[in-house]
Amino acid sequence: MKSVMRLFCRTENSTDHDIESEGVMESEKIEDIPAGYPRFSTFMSSHPSFQLYRRFSSLRTRDILMKQDRLAVLEEKLHNLDRNEENPSFLASCRRDRNINRQEVLSDIDRALCEYDDAITRNSHILKLEHARTRPVSALQNWITGNPCIARSETEFLQHEDDLMTLFSLEDGTTTYLEGWVEDNLIRLFSRSYKNRCETLSRDPMVYIPRDNVVVHIARGLLGLLAIMFIIGPVIMCNYLESMLSRLIVITASTTCFIGFLLIGTRAKTVEVLVAGAAYATVLTVFITQQ
Repeated sequence: MKSVMRLFCRTENSTDHDIESEGVMESEKIEDIPAGYPRFSTFMSSHPSFQLYRRFSSLRTRDILMKQDRLAVLEEKLHNLDRNEENPSFLASCRRDRNINRQEVLSDIDRALCEYDDAITRNSHILKLEHARTRPVSALQNWITGNPCIARSETEFLQHEDDLMTLFSLEDGTTTYLEGWVEDNLIRLFSRSYKNRCETLSRDPMVYIPRDNVVVHIARGLLGLLAIMFIIGPVIMCNYLESMLSRLIVITASTTCFIGFLLIGTRAKTVEVLVAGAAYATVLTVFITQQ
């Protein structure tokens, strides 16, 4: 079994201060926490991206279906009581209704509706939570492989990757991907120096928990360069092209790539994509007409 793991996350910088000695105490390491759930939960709480849990989609769906069917049975039972009512005045006024069976069914319907509505509301909230990303799932799996302090049967929930959800809402896919790419290359190219910039929350040499936002800054810088390429690149190319047809081809290709980037790499809505694409194409077209 592979025992080497590599973890990537960001946490706030924290140091414990000894008030009596007014000196800085060494913060408690993850390895100092008792093995088992105390250590595992401490590691999972080290960064919001590790808040991964099963959604239990199949169980939730089955629970709602059972509650729905119970309501359907009660509904049919109430209809039968109404159709077979011997005293029509009982149906004309709920105050005069003396049918005990109907009152019991209505009470059962009220309780069943409360349970059904509660299940619908809870599941609607759960379904809005994002699907877990592959990177933090792999990080937890690697950590468990190198720190087998939890029963294997109780960590199998991480194997249900299609059913995992995260409590951590990400900005967009492009930023997350760039941050992961930057972290991978910083560790691969500058392993020792990068480790020195990381939090000392773990003694494991393969656990990297950066203490600052250097990864975020680099990722956003790369994203800024990409934006500049989208905007300035076509302008420079059109400046060297004399044929109007060639310029139109450049504008069409650039606008297509720009819209594709918005659709794949961001969470922009359809209207936002259309507006951004139209504005982008307009700017390039105006530049051509001025030339």
